[in-house]
Amino acid sequence: MIEDKTDLKNENTELRAKLEVLQHELQDLLEASSKNDEVWQRDNARLKEQLSAANAREATQQEQLRIRDDQLALCREELRELQEYQLSVEEERTAAGHTPVEDAGSSGLGRERDLLKLIVQLVGAANVRAVLREDPNASPGQLREALVRLRCSHCSSSRTKSPPKSTGGNHTDSLHKMLFGTSARPPSPTAIRFNSMGPGSPHQ
Repeated sequence: MIEDKTDLKNENTELRAKLEVLQHELQDLLEASSKNDEVWQRDNARLKEQLSAANAREATQQEQLRIRDDQLALCREELRELQEYQLSVEEERTAAGHTPVEDAGSSGLGRERDLLKLIVQLVGAANVRAVLREDPNASPGQLREALVRLRCSHCSSSRTKSPPKSTGGNHTDSLHKMLFGTSARPPSPTAIRFNSMGPGSPHQ
């Protein structure tokens, strides 16, 4: 009977020791789990911030792309209108091929001046003066091409190409007379508006 009690007491002692070990292990697991939760929450918050920043950058890039597409479409439309106008001018020249030399020269000069006026209205007088300063010997055709390229490069936000250099004679005075109706001195905006809409137009 005494031996049974002794065995039971020893067994209880062993069980208590095992229980304490298990309790310590459980406590360690709970502490580790708590630390893991904190680490996970920090990582999750950081990832959310990175995702939000990436979404904001993507939205900005999409908006910039939309603006560039709109500018490119506008540039293409203006270029198409210029090409159609130039084609109509060429057709008029072909149809008026039987005109006397004096009349043909005067009419051609008037059409050239009208076309340059239209380009001036589209690109602005400041850009015209910049092109003339860079290449004062440009022919009327070269001036048209340089201004069209300048307009298109502004629409697409790309670098403007330099207008081609002329190998012919000096056309500065004639170009200024076509554009502004006066000497080679840079015109004022009032003079440009007058030449564009005033009584100096050859078709009035």
